[in-house]
Amino acid sequence: MFRYERMPSDLTWRSAAWYVVDRERDVWLESLGTNGPEGHRVFALCVRGTKVPFEVDTRAVLDGVEMYEVSSFGYSFKAQNSNGIEPYRVPEDPEVALALEELAVEGMLAFLVAAAHRRGYDPGDLQVRLSARKAGVRRLSDFGYADGVPAEVDHR
Repeated sequence: MFRYERMPSDLTWRSAAWYVVDRERDVWLESLGTNGPEGHRVFALCVRGTKVPFEVDTRAVLDGVEMYEVSSFGYSFKAQNSNGIEPYRVPEDPEVALALEELAVEGMLAFLVAAAHRRGYDPGDLQVRLSARKAGVRRLSDFGYADGVPAEVDHR
């Protein structure tokens, strides 16, 4: 399970960066901002030392419901040019690729929910459509976070 914490100084140059980390699975995720004033959110998932960049459209609509949508997985122009994160070759095995994307989405949802609570607001029921269209939509509860995201800050 991901946990929301301040990012250690050996992982970032930013003094007040936050991230989500799951030490048991040896993964963490950080937000890299957006790719423009109204652009997609950019994230990097780090799995056992390998960074996987991805972008999420925050204004997607599916069947009349607003949700997030993974718009790019394994590549981000901003991640590469602003953060030096090279493109990641997504595994050809569709099951392995889906598991990796689900891990990224789990981390992203945990990050967004915990960050919203830290800032004092309820993010609502966030939904994310995976880039593999047949994979469907995921919510934080799909990953077993019934009691919220563990954090080093009080969410109340």
